[in-house]
Amino acid sequence: MSPLLLAQNKLGLNVNSISGHMNLSRPAVSLHLKVLKQSGFIKSDKKGVENYYVLTIREPLEQLKSLITAVEDECTGHHEYI
Repeated sequence: MSPLLLAQNKLGLNVNSISGHMNLSRPAVSLHLKVLKQSGFIKSDKKGVENYYVLTIREPLEQLKSLITAVEDECTGHHEYI
């Protein structure tokens, strides 16, 4: 299961929405979500009878993106010194 799917949706997605984007059954998606939740990568918010899952590592992902950009800039000669 791709955490990128959750990263693209800040309001969260339910199991049906996630399984609709992937070639996995709803039970398989639920199992993956359980593991991700236990690992602290996602959290769930109950809305009515559905659980909506959101990524909880958004800030570290943004920091990682910045690091990757800095490394790419360094490798291509686009230096920006602070």
